[in-house]
Amino acid sequence: MRVMIMAAGLGTRLRPLTEHLPKPIAPVGNRPCVDYLLRRVAAAGATGAVMNLHYHPQTIIDTIGDGTAYGLPIEYSIEEELLGTAGGTRRCRDFLTAEDDVFLVTSGDGLHTIDLAALAVAHRASGALATITVKRVEDVTGFGVVVTEADERITSFQEKPAPADALSDLVNVGVYCFSAAIFDEIPSVGQSDFGSEILPRLVAADADVRAWTTDAYWSDIGSLEELLATNLAIASGAVDVDPAGDLIMDSDCGLPNVSPDSVIAGPVLIGEGAEIRSGATIIGPAVIGPRAVIDQGAVVEHALVLPEAEIDADSPASGILGAVENLDGVWLR
Repeated sequence: MRVMIMAAGLGTRLRPLTEHLPKPIAPVGNRPCVDYLLRRVAAAGATGAVMNLHYHPQTIIDTIGDGTAYGLPIEYSIEEELLGTAGGTRRCRDFLTAEDDVFLVTSGDGLHTIDLAALAVAHRASGALATITVKRVEDVTGFGVVVTEADERITSFQEKPAPADALSDLVNVGVYCFSAAIFDEIPSVGQSDFGSEILPRLVAADADVRAWTTDAYWSDIGSLEELLATNLAIASGAVDVDPAGDLIMDSDCGLPNVSPDSVIAGPVLIGEGAEIRSGATIIGPAVIGPRAVIDQGAVVEHALVLPEAEIDADSPASGILGAVENLDGVWLR
């Protein structure tokens, strides 16, 4: 089985961060966000992945490489003009179906702990044309709502309904499993999208499109607030992922880059090469990026400190801290 990773978006809601750094490699737990997905794809037994790129494509390629680090061959499909999720997948048809008539398509610019292997097993067992991963949420505001029958067959969609009008609490999280016959449903040229075009048309025509429900963690890190919340959840241990760096609870941690004369109330995740100087205060949960410096007199509270940021006594204390213009090529240094 092979996997299509959608990584061509502009990430406009994450500006100004994404003016300098494409969303798939935004800092999440001191790793590029897509790093976690690639590890999960490899663990699911995938034999290869292809990423579609458009915005700062070379930055992503230079960061991720050919997949050797993941034990997963990775290819790239660079789109001069955005083709949409379905159009971008259509372009990679030969790669995706070279070994199997079932493949996965997943967003590459969010964080989740979805069991991709289990999704594929459920899809094969159902014989469906398409299987959409869905998750129950308390507030459907801003999400695509999925309405199902008892056998998980999808009967309709609602695009970002008001909560009072929602017919379901299931939302589409942008992780799909398809049979190769889906390519017969994608226009041969131009832009097209699974969520807003292909799948609603198929459901309206009574095609076999199923929902597969997960209770796994999922965040699209679609805004600065959500990016911050996701990083703090990782530092708190609320997300089952493997972040980079040292997780500490206080300044008596024995790390040479953490002054024993600092004040730390963890949990604090400290990236490689970061320095916590004497007189600094950090109140967790917090994530301190690689090579960042928390200087004497600085206070950091419930914050994501960007890689290579320098935080002093006059810096803001919380939120996302650091100069975003310093982020070009940050994972390559």
